[in-house]
Formats: sequence, C-alpha cells, structure tokens
Amino acid sequence: MEYSRTIPLQIGLKVDHRGQLYKIVDHHRQKHSVVQYVFQSLSSEQTKRVFRHEICDASVTSMFNRLTEETIFQFEHESSQSDDELSSITFTQGVPGPVVEPEPVLEPEQALEPEPVLEPEPPLKKPRFKEMPSREHIDMLTQARVEETIKQQTDWGVRLFRGWLTENQYNDKFEELESSILNDRLSFSTQACKQKKGTDYSKSALVGIRAAISRHLTSPPFNRNVNLMTDNAFMTSNHVITGMNKTLKRAGKDVTVHKKPVAEGDVQRLYSSGVFNTDSPVTLQNKVYWDLMLNFDR
Repeated sequence: MEYSRTIPLQIGLKVDHRGQLYKIVDHHRQKHSVVQYVFQSLSSEQTKRVFRHEICDASVTSMFNRLTEETIFQFEHESSQSDDELSSITFTQGVPGPVVEPEPVLEPEQALEPEPVLEPEPPLKKPRFKEMPSREHIDMLTQARVEETIKQQTDWGVRLFRGWLTENQYNDKFEELESSILNDRLSFSTQACKQKKGTDYSKSALVGIRAAISRHLTSPPFNRNVNLMTDNAFMTSNHVITGMNKTLKRAGKDVTVHKKPVAEGDVQRLYSSGVFNTDSPVTLQNKVYWDLMLNFDR
C-alpha cells in the first residue's frame, strides 16, 4: 500500500492493540502520509510507535464499535493536530489531563475620543464709554450749566413767589400746578410785588423774577417742559409785566441806576501795567474781555 493513499486515524481515538487498550496521541508523516502512530497505554500511560499496517484491522473502542468507511472518510479530511491540541486532550477512565485555561479574548480597545480643544477666551474688550451715571449725577450736571450768581438770582425769585403764595393762603408747592392756574397766580403776584422799602420793582427786576421762576421749573428735579416767558399759556401774566413796565415809565419811576464808569486814568493804568498785554494767552484774554464789555456791554 502506498503512503500517499493511507487514510490517517484521528488523534484521540482509542484502539485495541494486541489485547491492550491504547489511545492515539500523535503520528509521524512522510510525504503527506502517516507512517507511524504514537500510542499511549491507558493503564500504564507508556507510549510506543506502531506502523500503519500493524493496526489496519484494529478495532476502535471509542464512540465507534468498528472503523467504518464513513469514519475513514471523515478522517481523510482532517489534518494532524498540533502540540497545543494534544495538550488539550481529555483522557478517559479517571486519568485527568492537563487543564489549560482559555486565554481571555481581548476586545479591541475603543478609540478614545480626542479631547475637545478649548479655544482661549477672547480678552475682555475695553468699554468704549463710561459707566451709566446715576440720576443724581445727571441732575448735578444739569445744575452745573448755571453760574453761581444765576443760582442766587433763581433762589431770590422763587422765595419772593413762595412768600406771596403763603401770605395769600395758597400752597407754596407751585411746581406741579397746571399751566392755567400757575398763569393766574403769576398775574396777581407780579402786580403785588414790591421792595421791602415799599417801592415798586424796576423793569429789569420784574423780568428777572419771572425768569427765575421759569428756570426753577425747568431744572431738576421738576424738569417741566414749560417756558414762562414765551408759552401762550402764560400770555396773560406776561402782559401784566409789560403793562407794569409802561406804567412805571410813564410815571417816571423806571430809573435805571448805573454804576460809575471807569475813569480814563484807570484805563491807561490797566494798559501800562501789562494786564492787557498781547504777548501771553492770559493777558490777551483780559484785553478781549475788556473790549467786549466796553464796546458791546455784554
């Protein structure tokens, strides 16, 4: 029989050879054919080599009663087993084989998600404007537009009007009065105003009192949108002022008291002292201011 046509027996089969029970544990090949088998005694665990022709008629005592054609066909398509397979053979009849723990199957590592790249926060933009001012600060700036002397004149005119309201048993809180009522009371108060000496106020004094009350109403905290000098709602009270001024003029009482003029020698002394010098900004400003006051009375 040619070795190339020899049908290999599967490792692990139990066979009866010469009256003893063996197990096939290995085989040796030559030119792709099995030449010898390695037997291991189930009783003494001794091994020996047996040629193929010595066991061709041996009876199989494992799961088959005899080696059939179907079994041989199954063996023909099975290759020899490696040493790792031999080490995993489980022996029968209470002889334990080496226990090999299965290697753990390592799952492929999950790809770590890249950490998000945090963009640096942009630097805080420097504010273009100042912080929001308070209402009190706005009112203070509104009052700052008026010179201190004008404030004193405003207080003087308001005190006169409050005094007349109190003396005639009116509420001196006139800032929230309706325009028609305010116009009526201004008409009577203008005609009744007089100096502490008992003389009438001059034309400029009457106009100054009306202007002072108007500034008071339009300034914080009242900020009323009225103008006592020009609004039609106060036309009657303004006509009273005009009539009083004409009456004073006809009676010869509208005499304006002027300050004494600057003496000519004093003017020459100002120029010669250098306070009107044009070589420095400060003295030049003094000269311009003097010329305006002298020539335009401004």
